[in-house]
Amino acid sequence: MRKKRVKVYIRTAKMRFDVFEFDVHFVETDDYVSAMDHLKLRDHGDGPKDTTEAFTWNAAKGDESYIFTERNPSINTVVHECWHAVKHMLDFRGVGMENETVAYHLDHLVKYAMKFYRKER
Repeated sequence: MRKKRVKVYIRTAKMRFDVFEFDVHFVETDDYVSAMDHLKLRDHGDGPKDTTEAFTWNAAKGDESYIFTERNPSINTVVHECWHAVKHMLDFRGVGMENETVAYHLDHLVKYAMKFYRKER
């Protein structure tokens, strides 16, 4: 008997912070582990728990983050995950957590994310 192949929903976008040479990838999916496999992301272990609404995965080499969400995440979830990516970027590049630096980059990333989630690319 043939094994039935199930199609997994994955939609992606990438935003680059040129000044830091850092990429943030957005991944909207209904199966986190399959999406990570599809994107060839390693070291994700068993993946997130079934109850996870979203999570941010930071590449081992440090120069990129992946924000994984279910379809149509709330603004609260988007901001929360964008914060993790911005914090990782600033830590990786050795930039302090000065208020205006954090606020500017978080604002820029959230605006991009909301366009992606509203499908306005």
